Amino acid sequence: MSEKQSDQTCLFILDQTETPDDVDEYSCNRVRWNDSAYCIWHADVSDKPISELKNHRSDTGERLDGAIINDIDFSDEISFTDCSLINAQAENSKFKGIHQRVDFRGADLTNTVFKNSGLDRCDLSQSIIKNADFSNSSLVNADFTGATTDYTDFSNANLRKAKLCELDLTNCKLVGSILREIDFTGSEAKNQKLSDLNISDATFVDSNLSNSDFSNSNLSHIDFSNAVIENADFTGVNASSSCFSESSISRSDCSNADFEGSEFNNTDFTDAKASDSNFKDIRAKNATFKRTDFSKSNFKRANLSGTHLDDADLQDTNMQSAILSSGVLSFADLTKCDARSALFKKTDLENTNLTQADLRDADLQQSLLYQVILTDARVNDTTDFGTSCRYETDSDTSIRFDDSTHRLEAAAWTYRRLNDLYSTNSMADQSYRYHYKKEEAKRSYYRKKRNYIKYTISTLNRWLTRHGEGLSNIITASILVIVLGAVFYPFLGGIRGENGVIYSLEPCICIGSNIFDVLLNNLYFSLSTFSAIGSNSHAPVGLVTKYFASIQSLFGTLLTALFIFTLGRRVNR
Repeated sequence: MSEKQSDQTCLFILDQTETPDDVDEYSCNRVRWNDSAYCIWHADVSDKPISELKNHRSDTGERLDGAIINDIDFSDEISFTDCSLINAQAENSKFKGIHQRVDFRGADLTNTVFKNSGLDRCDLSQSIIKNADFSNSSLVNADFTGATTDYTDFSNANLRKAKLCELDLTNCKLVGSILREIDFTGSEAKNQKLSDLNISDATFVDSNLSNSDFSNSNLSHIDFSNAVIENADFTGVNASSSCFSESSISRSDCSNADFEGSEFNNTDFTDAKASDSNFKDIRAKNATFKRTDFSKSNFKRANLSGTHLDDADLQDTNMQSAILSSGVLSFADLTKCDARSALFKKTDLENTNLTQADLRDADLQQSLLYQVILTDARVNDTTDFGTSCRYETDSDTSIRFDDSTHRLEAAAWTYRRLNDLYSTNSMADQSYRYHYKKEEAKRSYYRKKRNYIKYTISTLNRWLTRHGEGLSNIITASILVIVLGAVFYPFLGGIRGENGVIYSLEPCICIGSNIFDVLLNNLYFSLSTFSAIGSNSHAPVGLVTKYFASIQSLFGTLLTALFIFTLGRRVNR
């Protein structure tokens, strides 16, 4: 500041070195005030009369650069619309009225100092507040919408319910400020230090808060919809009942945070850290949590339907009653996860690690389970893997990470894994059901690949033993072979019984008194031949009958072996 010589006009001069590059120097030509060498605006005097300030204020915008208005109560209506207050001093002043607010719309407040001032309800929209100092000031309900900011200092200011919309706050200071119910819509506040603050009920819609530090702050009931919060620090925050839908929180640290009841629909949480956090009752439909660390977190009753949790770390998490329908958890680690009553319907669990997971009462119908790890997982009668898997029923299903594996091979592998799981948990009926489904999937695969030898063997095994689990068809087949033998032997030459009597019948006979005697003797021979015991008193007559007896004996041996094998499996199961 320099002075000029004049008897009547203010001596204040703001030279070019003290103004922004695009602003000309300023020389005040107002009348001097009282005995001062400066006008009322530039006199370095406290408690200037508000009435005189209003009288010396033009109805239009004017240059008041360098004004000194410290310790003044502007409780009466006054407007600074479109004024220039560059380098002004306004410390400890009050710019708020009971029924109106002071208007700074479009004003240039570059380098202005408002420390410890009251600016509640003031309108600073479209103003220039570069390097302005609002530290320790009260800005409740103040409106900064569209203002130009750069290195503005809001530290320890009360910004409750203030509007900081569409601002670039990247280089501004917000340390220690009160931000409850503040509106940051459309603003950019990257690299901000916002730790240990109460920011509850605020609005950050469409804002950019990348690399900001929110650690240990109260973020409850905040709307972060469509915000960019990448690489941010959310450790220890309380963000319960907040909305993060459509936002990007990738690579952020959310460890030990409380997100209970919050909304993460369509949120990008890729590569974030969220261990030991509380996600109870959250809604996260179609969100992306790829490669995120959720170890020891709480997802009780969370709605994660359609969510991508590929490669996520969910060890020791609580997912009781969580909804993960149609989600993607391939290659995720759910070791020791408590997923009781969780809903995994139509979820992609390929290569997921469910070692020692608790799946009691869980619903995994139509889930993709190829290469899933179920070692020591816990299931019960109400754990539902469905009656069939998608690999078998949906021809459009494919293995995302292995194109060489046919879907029916994947189905057989899945059923085998479920068979082993239920067998380990001593649940015989469920184990048999999935063993049978496994063999049926393999049989369908043989047919699809036109391997008719294996298909035929598998089909016979299915009919005779229900793939090694049923005895009734073996018994039926055995009875049928024995009865057919008793019927055919008389017509093939008959059987020579005791005393050389031949028990045979002609192809066309009428029922006579001896027919029953013939059939009974042939039935005896058929039974002894089938059982491989043999008979000393009866022997086949003729070459054809002897060949037929040999074939029957072979069938008897095979069916007996199958019976013993199947019985052993059932006893073992």
